[in-house]
Amino acid sequence: MAERLAQLRRVASQIRHPWRLEVDGLDRLPEDALILAVNRVGPTDHLNVAASLGRPTTVVIQPESGLRPIPRLRRTSWTTDLDSLDHPAAVLARGQVLVVFPEVAAGNDGAVHKGHAEFAALAVARRTPIVPAALVPITRTDPGIELRYRLRIGEPIGVDRFADLAETSDTTDGLILRGLTDLVMTNISQLAGRRYRDDYTVGRSGLARNPASAARAEQSRQSRVERRVAEQQRRTAEAELARLLDEQEAARLDEAAQAARRQAEQAALADEEARRRRRQSPA
Repeated sequence: MAERLAQLRRVASQIRHPWRLEVDGLDRLPEDALILAVNRVGPTDHLNVAASLGRPTTVVIQPESGLRPIPRLRRTSWTTDLDSLDHPAAVLARGQVLVVFPEVAAGNDGAVHKGHAEFAALAVARRTPIVPAALVPITRTDPGIELRYRLRIGEPIGVDRFADLAETSDTTDGLILRGLTDLVMTNISQLAGRRYRDDYTVGRSGLARNPASAARAEQSRQSRVERRVAEQQRRTAEAELARLLDEQEAARLDEAAQAARRQAEQAALADEEARRRRRQSPA
């Protein structure tokens, strides 16, 4: 009977909170401000994570992520005005949880992909710990409810050493932030039990990648490379032609100068010869 009541309570909880996930390692979250970095698996990731932490949470949603903003969901983006209370830095200043999806968009190959480094830059600037977490598929069916994912939270990653390195080292900030981002994504892939791929699911164009679009992107990249090579060859040819024309013009001018000098010399000789003859002629 007690087991049946516990089962019914779980079902009732899921009915009241349909987006809530089971969470492993919730006690690993620091009490103060933190950045929770999570992998992408589907269109409701932001709702699932925000509903499962039990504390004020703001989710970074980017337009290219495919995540639909929900009115009651606290959300922000990296392009929010710096003076806004909704800016990611302001969220951390209030001691809240900032949820980020470094991959931006979910891949379709089951891997954890390379992360974008905006969250790492914010963490280093504010010396805020980053907690890696993974949405992990599970198989469990209760009466009337099916849970497809659980949130597995890892150990916090302190960023002080990265911040100190950025302040004291000649190493470029980009390398430091890339190293921190890759460390976080590697931890996420281990928590998720998925392989790590060192490429983006979302490129600079903001479009999620799939095999077909990746092939088109590669063809487009090759075309751009070929155009750049052709343009460089054209410019080189134009520069060589200009050099040859300059050399020809210089040779022509030099030849004209030499001809003018010869004419001047001949005129001088003729004038000298005329004076000599006048001196020799009888008065």
